[in-house]
Amino acid sequence: MSHEQAYRWNDRYPPSGASVGLLLFVFALGAAMLVGGLGNLTELRQQHHSPDLLMTVTHCETTRRTQHATTDCVGIGRPGSSGVTTGTWRYDDTPDEYAIGAVVTVRCTPDGTCNRPTVGRHILALLLPLAGAALAGIGLSGACNQLVELLAPGRRLPQPLDGFLHRPGVVAVVALVLSLIGSLVYMLT
Repeated sequence: MSHEQAYRWNDRYPPSGASVGLLLFVFALGAAMLVGGLGNLTELRQQHHSPDLLMTVTHCETTRRTQHATTDCVGIGRPGSSGVTTGTWRYDDTPDEYAIGAVVTVRCTPDGTCNRPTVGRHILALLLPLAGAALAGIGLSGACNQLVELLAPGRRLPQPLDGFLHRPGVVAVVALVLSLIGSLVYMLT
């Protein structure tokens, strides 16, 4: 959408307080998703820096919900000097139902909750902050554009800010790329 098209759109559908409020809500929702997703990234980062440990499976249970099945196993761990509690460990959402006595390699938190950092977990951990960054970028750029039109009709922001804010898709892509780079650097360092 060119600048002229954007201004013709605003002539037909003038900005209102409700549209600015809705866009600020989209921004707030995106920011909340971004911050919430950072918790998942922090947990995954801790697992990358924790050592591989061995757990002997004592019991596995598969729970079926419609078309999806989840297998959780319990076992006795050998923490060594890792700082993980001794005794019973939980390995939730295992890839297989292990036989009793099987020795599996896991990464655990200090309380004995274990899992493996898989590709799927990395994708899910990145998805929430990336979607949040895109929503926040779209909401904030749209709200800024609407506020300028609402408070100073017909005025333009200085270049290149004016052109940037009239393209929320570009803002979303920039937010996605920057968030992806930042997330990967944070998680892998």
